[in-house]
Amino acid sequence: MRKVFTLPLVLSGRTLVFLVRPLAVFSLLFSLSAMVQAQWQLQSDESSLRYGTVKKGAVYEINSFDGLKGRITDQGMAELSVDLASVNTGISIRDTRMKTMLFNLAEFPQAKIQVPVELEQLQALNVGEMWPLSSGGILKLNGHEQTVLTELHVYRISETRWLVLTAQPVMIDAGVFGLAEGVEALRKIANLDSIMPQVPVYLELVFEQR
Repeated sequence: MRKVFTLPLVLSGRTLVFLVRPLAVFSLLFSLSAMVQAQWQLQSDESSLRYGTVKKGAVYEINSFDGLKGRITDQGMAELSVDLASVNTGISIRDTRMKTMLFNLAEFPQAKIQVPVELEQLQALNVGEMWPLSSGGILKLNGHEQTVLTELHVYRISETRWLVLTAQPVMIDAGVFGLAEGVEALRKIANLDSIMPQVPVYLELVFEQR
């Protein structure tokens, strides 16, 4: 014979007693624990962060950062960490110049982006559905912190996976983050007429709920 527990509940001075089986209690606690511990982890090998540069007034190039880490917390904050030393322009000497002349890797080796999201909305999406997310994200870069506008499209691509794409590029101004001198130094050493300090950033991020 299976054992049962009695759980008292007091309502308006009266005590009600419920009979609860141990297995039911365990199942309920396990389910609640799983909900609390469930997190959305970034799938780095399936994600990318690219940015565009304009030099000589008309030459447009796309570069990237290869070192990405991220998650969506239980509090509804999407977090992305970018390893600035992983910059990839396709030209080795240019990568080295950016690491030594543009970024202060010794003090600020990472850029961090935080964007608030609604967890209930994420879960409510059916597979194949898209959710347009417009939000003010926080970008921390080179010791500076600024709010940036993020226009994103969020797709549920499976029961446990979500794809986040930039609907509009996130515009970053190097001067706002104290990088203007570095951009000028790069322009001079490359003997260029100009390098635009405004940079469009494109995100393609895959999160998996575990």
